[in-house]
Amino acid sequence: MDLFVYDFDAQFGKYLNKWVRENSDLYKTMEELEAAVEDIYLMWLDLPAKWLDGETPKGYFAKYDDAQLLVKWLEKYINGGVPVPDMLLDAIAARGAAAEQALLRLKDGQSELLTSVPKRREAVSICIKLLNEIGSKLPMADYIDAIAADPQSEHCESMVEALVNMGAGVVDPILRRVDAGMEELALSWLMSVLVEFPGDDRIAAALRDAFGQAEEDRALFA
Repeated sequence: MDLFVYDFDAQFGKYLNKWVRENSDLYKTMEELEAAVEDIYLMWLDLPAKWLDGETPKGYFAKYDDAQLLVKWLEKYINGGVPVPDMLLDAIAARGAAAEQALLRLKDGQSELLTSVPKRREAVSICIKLLNEIGSKLPMADYIDAIAADPQSEHCESMVEALVNMGAGVVDPILRRVDAGMEELALSWLMSVLVEFPGDDRIAAALRDAFGQAEEDRALFA
């Protein structure tokens, strides 16, 4: 099937402009109008649209059960430089575990469409978010290794959040990964995960070791 890349943001912008022209008398100030935008958006989501052949924006992606197809659609949006619709992200997340492998492949750069570095970075960011939302624990080791290898990465914060959400099962893999030669920033990222799971003497010991090794972030480890 053809995976059309519609600009939902642009379409809502057209609808909002039309709504404001036709209903300007409802709002006395710009602040009142701005406060109403979310309600207008929610209403727009449920309106059949000619540009979607009568489908509603809310239901357009939700009707597809094929997780791999939806992730391929995500690739096309990123490749086309078109804002990824929240409805597409919601549809992928709703597929749950069925979407994990396709998201992992995209996160790991297995895409014939996305060849530029910025687009690959965008894909990684979205995949981490979606895998976290799904509750996937499959990328646990990948995230730990990625943080250790490149603690300056723009994705570290979202990977830390995902690791915390994976639960206490992250503690042993992180403790095995931490070593005296680890870069201080990487150590601080991983320790920020461990401190979310108190009551383990090994974590307290690791924090004491990190404090002893630290040269720049001793206050953080303290």
